[in-house]
Amino acid sequence: LKFAVRRCIEVRGLFEENSELKGLLTLYESCQMVSHCLDVGSLKDLSVDALLRGTGASVGLGLYQEEVDGPFLLKASRGMAEEAAIALAAKLREDGIANPSAEMTVLPELTPPEGYQRELDMHSGMRCPVTVTDETNGIIVLFRGQKEPVFDAMDLGAAQFVRNQINMAFENAGSYHEAQQMVFRDDLTGLLDRKSTRLNSSHIPLPRL
Repeated sequence: LKFAVRRCIEVRGLFEENSELKGLLTLYESCQMVSHCLDVGSLKDLSVDALLRGTGASVGLGLYQEEVDGPFLLKASRGMAEEAAIALAAKLREDGIANPSAEMTVLPELTPPEGYQRELDMHSGMRCPVTVTDETNGIIVLFRGQKEPVFDAMDLGAAQFVRNQINMAFENAGSYHEAQQMVFRDDLTGLLDRKSTRLNSSHIPLPRL
């Protein structure tokens, strides 16, 4: 009996170690999703995917500003139909969740928009701002369903880790775009030079903001 108990304790320890390693690997893979991307448009989608993967959330929205002090507009959604995503994004703006604050917060009590209670099964959320040069340019909001556990401090820590990588990825993409603009524009006229024309004629897309 003592041998069986000791063996059970050993197996449980191995299981916990394996679960921890699996969680760390998931975080690493989530960060890899965004760290190698230099296109801002693609990053808006990948950032939602990375946070969903890193936290185990089932539904996510990405809202971003197109201009300074402009509204946060829906640019990416996962786990719901487009119509439901648009309604949910509007509710987040109305409730003040989509705002320029740079604070990450857990939203313990969330209700779906009117008329989408059946389609959107959610009760816990997390707000993850996207900040570039100390300015909040986007908000990613994650959700879990009624049968899933609410977000806790551990989830918040995992999301913070992924979010830091997302912020750096957006900064890198912005710097890359600025560098290309400097290379492809004439210093005197500010117009695109022949090198840029040749690239465009070869159908090699320039990064877009």
